[in-house]
Amino acid sequence: MATLLDYGNLETETIFNNAALTSAYSASNPINVQGANIVEIYSSYTKAGSATSIKFKFEASIDGTVYCQETTVIETAPMTVVNKPRTHTVASTHASRITIPIATKWLKISARTLGGSATQYLCNVAKAHI
Repeated sequence: MATLLDYGNLETETIFNNAALTSAYSASNPINVQGANIVEIYSSYTKAGSATSIKFKFEASIDGTVYCQETTVIETAPMTVVNKPRTHTVASTHASRITIPIATKWLKISARTLGGSATQYLCNVAKAHI
């Protein structure tokens, strides 16, 4: 049986390679994550212009046609909760790793800048089957 230490159950895939980002979301092609329990997103970029950070969103699908954005639950009043779309923000010129649990077949990653543009955007996904 494979363990995390021998990397026999770990796959990596490049999603964006040397891409330029703007304030509009740029979505990846669908990523097959079937059988994975955890997905780690490794990201880095070079700031250009006045970009202050990169914002990510993750969308999952069980059939590859209908995608649902990751959400977070916020309590707005006693006994009242609201699901809001969740995004992840990374500061400029910062290499980052975002870990998310996964229980689906397909995943899309979308990224955009805040406050300007970014160049040389690199995004890799590691899929762990544990």
